[in-house]
Amino acid sequence: MLLSINAVTDKRGRLTHYVAISTDISHQKQTEQELKQLAYYDVLTSLPNRSLFKDRFEHEICLAQRNNTRLALFFLDLDHFKSVNDTLGHWAGDCLLQIIATRIQSCLRKTDTVARMGGDEFTIILPGLIGITDATELARNLIGVMTKPVQIKDYTVFVGVSIGIAIFPDDGNDFYTLTKHADTAMYAAKAKGRGLFQYYEAGMNEAAHQRLLLENALRLAIEQEEFQLYYQPKFDSALNRITGAEALIRWRRPGFGIIPPDRFIAIAEETALIIPLGQWILKTACLQAKVWANQLTGFRLAINLSPLQLLADDFIAVLDCILAETGTNPEWIELEVTEGLVMLDIEKATERLQQIRERGIHIAMDDFGTGYSSLSYLQKLPIQTLKIDKSFVQAYIDDPASNEAAFIKTIISLGQVLNMKVVAEGVETESQLALLQSYGCDEIQGYYLSPPLPADEFQRRWIDHGVVE
Repeated sequence: MLLSINAVTDKRGRLTHYVAISTDISHQKQTEQELKQLAYYDVLTSLPNRSLFKDRFEHEICLAQRNNTRLALFFLDLDHFKSVNDTLGHWAGDCLLQIIATRIQSCLRKTDTVARMGGDEFTIILPGLIGITDATELARNLIGVMTKPVQIKDYTVFVGVSIGIAIFPDDGNDFYTLTKHADTAMYAAKAKGRGLFQYYEAGMNEAAHQRLLLENALRLAIEQEEFQLYYQPKFDSALNRITGAEALIRWRRPGFGIIPPDRFIAIAEETALIIPLGQWILKTACLQAKVWANQLTGFRLAINLSPLQLLADDFIAVLDCILAETGTNPEWIELEVTEGLVMLDIEKATERLQQIRERGIHIAMDDFGTGYSSLSYLQKLPIQTLKIDKSFVQAYIDDPASNEAAFIKTIISLGQVLNMKVVAEGVETESQLALLQSYGCDEIQGYYLSPPLPADEFQRRWIDHGVVE
């Protein structure tokens, strides 16, 4: 209520009484509150927005200076959020953001502040630090919480988070410098493989600048087709014959030489450049498979698929068009997907893989054992091949009784039980080869037998020859 009181006097100026007028201003107060909410809070998650976050951050800097303490600024960016939006729709993305906001809040102290900066980006203020132990522990907790599956109506989705951390006063003394440095550290975490946290380090700004230059060069490279496919052969376990190969992209950048995929594929995926690049890879590989399959019976060429490719609405139409245009027999092709890709959207991925399988194309699960290995979904997927991730093979060092050997044997046995072909990649030593042969691994791939080779060299070395010397 708004109350106004007026004094009433007689002709002589003596006070006789008071007149009080009260007005119901509930609606006005509600409107003020709504305007304040809109001005300072995110509509979707009800978290503080950038404006309120900035005010609180500058207040915490003043307290840290007065108390001679540190504070940490976290910059969080969800991994694979765009895939959820693109495959399930923006309604699912909104639900996911609300769930993620709740999960973040559950990890924080009452004195901490979390805000949504926009899109799938969140920031956190962690005040009152003496060292950085608390910041490291929080980062680990956040990553652990974010990797748990999220249920959105009938869909189960998996996302992760990449975190960049900047410390006051070590990495800056004001809001703009610290947010810039935390953002830079976050991109460094993504570049290392995502699902990680990274503290800001001197020199990262230069790295961010170089990344922008690389992204621009990549766009131009796709237009001018500066790429080349290399092919790494696969052999039967006895090394009697070559069974196929894996197509691997290389960037022939003018003035820089050959650039390996780990330098640019992550950028291509983040910027969606992987879509046109993936189509070029698929078409080029199909044309090459046609040549070699006509020379070697049973030869099959493996091609890696990215999440954006497989889950794109027009992927099957694009695939059919390339098969028809190149005259490729689907039996000559094997498409490789990762566990992480499938778990982004199990239902849609399973449906899409089934459509691929119906066309006669083989499907392989790449990097098996590094993701969300689960028998329940492995049985449902139309997969014919399991590829043991090279990290497991390379961890084995000439000890058949080791845990590494037992893990490799388990994957091979699993493949045999499920009637799947098992391929070991990353074979680099004779002892690794001998172990895989003793366990009955179906196919072998790795530098011990051959590095990836350009098509003409592959032709001379393996197609015209065909056996291991």
